[in-house]
Order: sequence, then structure tokens, then C-alpha cells
Amino acid sequence: MSRSVRVCAVPAYANRQFNPYNALLYDHVKPHVSEVVEFRVRARARGPVDILHIHWPDLAVRSQGAWHTAALDAAKYLARIRACKARGARLVWTAHNLAPHDTGHPRLMRWYFRSFLRLVDGVIFLSEASRTEAFAQYPWLRETARTVVIPHGHYGPVLQRPGLSREAARRELGLEQDGFLFLFFGQVRAYKNVPLLLCEFLALDSGEARLAIAGLPGPAGAAGQELRAEIEGLAAGRVHLDLRLIPDDTLEAYLAACDCVVLPYRNILNSGSVLMSLSMGRPVIAPAVGSLPELAAKVGPQWVRCYTGEFQRGLLADALQQRLPEEAKPDLSPYDWPAIGEQTAAFYQSLMRS
Repeated sequence: MSRSVRVCAVPAYANRQFNPYNALLYDHVKPHVSEVVEFRVRARARGPVDILHIHWPDLAVRSQGAWHTAALDAAKYLARIRACKARGARLVWTAHNLAPHDTGHPRLMRWYFRSFLRLVDGVIFLSEASRTEAFAQYPWLRETARTVVIPHGHYGPVLQRPGLSREAARRELGLEQDGFLFLFFGQVRAYKNVPLLLCEFLALDSGEARLAIAGLPGPAGAAGQELRAEIEGLAAGRVHLDLRLIPDDTLEAYLAACDCVVLPYRNILNSGSVLMSLSMGRPVIAPAVGSLPELAAKVGPQWVRCYTGEFQRGLLADALQQRLPEEAKPDLSPYDWPAIGEQTAAFYQSLMRS
């Protein structure tokens, strides 16, 4: 690199326990920059900041509390960003989502999100489809920000139990050894359509099919409690519920135990859950939206089985007839981290030269 770059990221490593994506990214960016440090909203960064890299700007705002608290959070965060930019930092946003999924103050959050985007100097999109969608939703980004497509990497480097067999995983989790197991995992949110999945699965005419749902319903408060109650009310004998924050080693056991992952989201831009499933060698049923058709084109439709329209039980029936060998693995080389880290650092450099 022609110039050392000091990166201040939010998050850099702070969320490693819940989502290793950021830690993997910055581990592979570090060889190409001078330093990567964590951005602290309430403390001024020590030393100069060349790149301020923000991933989920909505997480800085307590959007489920009182309106005035959320508004104050938003104003303070935007002020901190402007202060960094006034001292010469370039603002980079990775577009994981184009709008917050859960918010109690939609008008405030729309204003905040648009105000944030007006400050952005560079955008990293995880797919070409997400860039196209962002330009349609925020057309000024074409003129105000430099953009690049750099994919979400796979989770192979952080797998703790890559050799765990299906039989051993089912025994560990107390699941039946026989039968075809579908799995939904991750944070359970309304837009992820888990009640519909339950209804369609229970209407499936197959005695061998089983379904496991592993994840914590949310958001916190009444909405999450109502969703939990709905799921528990729908679940029946062939359904295994584990409605909590799933530890990493247990999540890998669920993925090893299952035959197919089902993610019937109503809408999605990018999905780390799909890449986690593929990293464990499990095919995924998911909607043909956002970046998922591009992912399917690269790894093959037998691994990412995209559908259009509403989720329905016929997709589950098809999966029962399209079983992959337990030892089969997708080619995830387009999502290797060394190239992703190098491309990210090169994008930083391009912004420093502009």
C-alpha cells in the first residue's frame, strides 16, 4: 500500500461473540493498514482517524425506548461522525441492510438513516443486487459516494466443530436419529416468517420430516414475547424448539444435525446465516431476493435453493427428494477472506486519494 491508513471501525471486534464477521474482516484488513481500532461513541478516538467504517448505523440508536431518547442518540451519533469527518476522516458504510428491521420510531429512524447516508464517502456493498437496490432507494448515493462490491466472507476459519457428524450432533442435542431434519436458526424476528414455516411444515404430508427452530425471539419487550407465544402455540410433536441465544458450539451442532436449512424471510438484502449454513456444508432454502440469487449462481442451485412468491410446503417436499450426501461441500473460494481483506483496504486507499 502506498500510504498507511488508520481505521476506526464500529464494530471492529466488539461483536465477535455474536457475529464473527467483523473480526474475520479486520483480521484480514490489518496486514494492509497501519491500525484497526474500535470506535467509541462517547470517547474521542486517540490519534488521527483516516477511515471511520460503520456497519450497522441504526444500532447506535435505542429505537425501542422513548422518542426523545432515540432522538438524542441519533443527534449525538451524527455529531460524532461530523466531528471525525471535520478532522479529515473518510466515512465508509458497509450496506448490510438498507433500513432498520425493528424500530419503534419509524419516522425518526428514516430521518436519521438518510442523514447518515448524506455523510457517507464510500459504500461497500456485499452484492451487485444490493447496490442496485440502494441506488433505487437512495439515488443521490450515485453522485455523493464512491461504491464497490466486496462479498461477505464465509465462516470456515471460525468453525469449532467442522468434522462433527450428523449422528453425533443429533445425539448431543437429544434429537431423533432417523428422519430428515429441517432447521431454522438465528434471531427470530417477525420478518423472518417463522410462524408461516411452522404452519407449512405441519401441513407437510411426510412422516419422516422433522423441524428444529433455534434462536431467540425479539425484539425485547412485548413484540418479542408475542412472537415467542405464537411460535410455542403453533409447535407440535415433530417440532423441536430451542428459543434462546444459541452458543456457537451448539449452533454448529444444530447445523451438523440438520439436512437442510430453511430461511423463509419476507425480505432480506444479505444473509450471514446462509453463508454460515454453507460453511457447514448444509443446503439452504431461501427467497430469491437481495443478494441470494447471486450467491446461488456462484455456489450452485443445489446449495442455495431460491424461490419466488410466498413460502409454501412444496419447497420442503422438494428438498426431501433432493438430498445431498453428508460429506458434500460447496465451493466457497469466491468468499475467502484474504482477498476480501485486501479489496477492503484497497477501497480505503482509493478514498484517501480522492
